[in-house]
Amino acid sequence: MYADTDYQQFSRELRLNGSVGDVEMTSGLYYWYSDYDTHSTTYDLFEWLAGLPDGSVGTISQHGETESHAAFTSADWAVTDKITLERGRALHLRGKNAGAGWAAIFPSRRYAVAATGICSACR
Repeated sequence: MYADTDYQQFSRELRLNGSVGDVEMTSGLYYWYSDYDTHSTTYDLFEWLAGLPDGSVGTISQHGETESHAAFTSADWAVTDKITLERGRALHLRGKNAGAGWAAIFPSRRYAVAATGICSACR
């Protein structure tokens, strides 16, 4: 089996802290992005499990992206030395995009089985 994976991630956070009287406040913005590609090729075991003829090759490829945005705020009010009331809110926005595909190639017959079906023109 052969596998290759490429993964990238980026994130940033902007946070503001402060106090007004007995109230401690925190607010901020958050951004996260990730992107990955993976590709694997499986030989003999794939053939045996799927009942494919010798010389077949199985491949699996995946791609995914995730993007997330958030805004948050919280306030802590020290009512006494031992009692603090806390209130917070967060808003999250996420977007995901993912795809996957697989193929089994029969070199002796020049056929390819893909996620969409059998294509005799695939070479």
